[in-house]
Amino acid sequence: MLGFSRLRILVVLTGLVLLAAMNGPARAQSVNIFFDYGISELTPSAGKLVDIAKEMLKTSSRVTISGHTDSAEANADKLSLSRALEVEKALIALNVPAKVSFTIIGKAASEPRIKTGPNVREPQNRRVTIEIK
Repeated sequence: MLGFSRLRILVVLTGLVLLAAMNGPARAQSVNIFFDYGISELTPSAGKLVDIAKEMLKTSSRVTISGHTDSAEANADKLSLSRALEVEKALIALNVPAKVSFTIIGKAASEPRIKTGPNVREPQNRRVTIEIK
């Protein structure tokens, strides 16, 4: 009987900790969408990731969409911004809640997921990151 009481207390305490964690400050969620070399058009699989990101949105979500390139892509500033704008356009087409705010940023090759030398094609660096708060 003593073992059962301890187990029940542990479950109650664990439940309180879980409830406190669930009611704490909201954490940002993010989705990465990857692109083919030199283009900003969304692939069908990227479109599915945009759908997933849309489902994460709440009425007053703040969304930052950051476009990135690898170090080998030409016109990196323009391309990274174009990628971010394509993702924003796709999200808006899905009828996001009215009070959602967007910040769109083109970061070129300034924040690689995988550090490389100059003029290196790295698929994981060609992306858009959607951060939802």
